[in-house]
Amino acid sequence: MLRPAGPQAEALAGVMNTTLVVCAFAFVFAMVCLAAALWWKGRRPVPTALWLWGGGLVLPVLVFGGLLLNGERLAHGLDDPSPPGALRVAVTGHLWWWSMRYEAEPDAPAFATANELRVPVGRPVTLTLASEDVIHSYWVPALGGKVDLVPGRLNRLTFTASQAGVFRGPCSEYCGTQHAAMVLQVVAMPPEEFAKWRRAQAGDAPEPVSREALRGAALFRENGCVACHAVRGTKVAGEAGPGGAAKQDLAQAPPLGPDLTHVASRLWLGAGALRNRDPLGDPRTALRQWITDVQQIKPGARMPSYRQLKADEIDAMVEFLAGPPVAGGGSERPLVASTP
Repeated sequence: MLRPAGPQAEALAGVMNTTLVVCAFAFVFAMVCLAAALWWKGRRPVPTALWLWGGGLVLPVLVFGGLLLNGERLAHGLDDPSPPGALRVAVTGHLWWWSMRYEAEPDAPAFATANELRVPVGRPVTLTLASEDVIHSYWVPALGGKVDLVPGRLNRLTFTASQAGVFRGPCSEYCGTQHAAMVLQVVAMPPEEFAKWRRAQAGDAPEPVSREALRGAALFRENGCVACHAVRGTKVAGEAGPGGAAKQDLAQAPPLGPDLTHVASRLWLGAGALRNRDPLGDPRTALRQWITDVQQIKPGARMPSYRQLKADEIDAMVEFLAGPPVAGGGSERPLVASTP
């Protein structure tokens, strides 16, 4: 909010800055009145009506009325319906991660991803916000206001990113033990890079071909990962599971765990719990650590640690999940990071 990166955030920052200035002025004014009262003590009394009508009615009406009018002026239009041409994404809060589904467009199919919202710079984005369990709250301070995700309701938020960068959005409504580790990363990209990323993400994950990746796919299935996760395009693509490829409609079959298609291209794992790349840029290191020690990294997450697996079995599963590099994904291109 202190460093707005979009018109909606700039409007809200304007409201906040004006309020801070007025409050600071009111504080100084009150201190001056206090000093004057102490100095004036014992001299000619001030008429009671002046205190009551002036300080108790006229002054508050002018100050708070002015702030209200200013806020209405600056925030006007923030809740308008989705503008034409907006990118539409359905965001759903879970304990403790985010799922999102990009709606289909004439030149782009729908697809699902998790914990990372990528948007094009300069294009309005309309989010429909829902929750599958408890009340969560979407708030990316650099890009706009805060909206709650309430079970049984659909809320809406529209924002536009005016500059490229990575913007952090923690869940801002306490939702359980891992509330603080439920972070959404919003990545604003130049339009041409976003289009490239979207094409790549909408595509299926490549079917594993190497011996190790094939073994990893088999382990992924044998250890029950498919009950919660989907890897679109592969033979273990959430077969028969709630997040399976055949049940991608979130309205009909909400997933139990994040869609892992192209998971290696994301910046973080576990909704901001673990950076997805080591200093050498290898996503396999973080994936290996996550599978082995998830309950140590994010206690309470609805996924067990798989320490019972042998190291070569973990490596095989990581090889299957990481797959080949995805166009437009990952952190190859440095972006300006922003925090609330």
